Amino acid sequence: MDDASFQHDVVHSNVNDAIEAIEGELGTNPKGAQATVKDRLNLMARVDGRSVIGWPTGRYATNNFLFGSTAASQTLSANTVYYTPWRCPQSVTIDRIAIEISTGAAGNARIGIYNSLSSDYPGTLLLDAGTVDTTAAAVKELTISQALTGGVLYWLALHPSAGPQARGAAGGGILTMTRADTVSGFGMARIYESYAYASGLPTTATTTPTDGSDTAYPPVFWMRRA
Repeated sequence: MDDASFQHDVVHSNVNDAIEAIEGELGTNPKGAQATVKDRLNLMARVDGRSVIGWPTGRYATNNFLFGSTAASQTLSANTVYYTPWRCPQSVTIDRIAIEISTGAAGNARIGIYNSLSSDYPGTLLLDAGTVDTTAAAVKELTISQALTGGVLYWLALHPSAGPQARGAAGGGILTMTRADTVSGFGMARIYESYAYASGLPTTATTTPTDGSDTAYPPVFWMRRA
């Protein structure tokens, strides 16, 4: 304590500066509503019921958050944009996005990604990934290159020109929104709006979409990390 080379007040000042820097990066309550910071990180870093801390390059993740939900199919309507929420588990660039057509219908479907509004509804179009052929039952994949931010809510969109069946998740498999929908009182897993296929994906989603019921299974999307 008396060493001339050890300036006690400088040490305290440096420690305080370090603490302030950490708080500036993480906030003053990084554990949020969880008991510990570790609990919060573990909660955020889960997708498809599995830990995705360190989402490996070349591996796929889905928007199906609840492990063990029943795979199901849902008939889609032409000229309708279907939106389903997905909170990206970590900051990544994805180079593939895919859906599965379980029963074909002659036509095509667009796939897109939307930013989320502060209201948690879909907002502006982030990526028009392109179109897939829905004529035959198969996994349909598109090559893309899109950077996404970890912890951010995005909306995945499917816009068919015909009425195929797409693979979905029953039993509440898709992460739902916190507010109740207008049909069942359960959390929303899918919302939609009527929009002419010939017009392409809307540049901004409608502010008054239709809430999907809990019996209308949302499409499952697969995303691959570059």
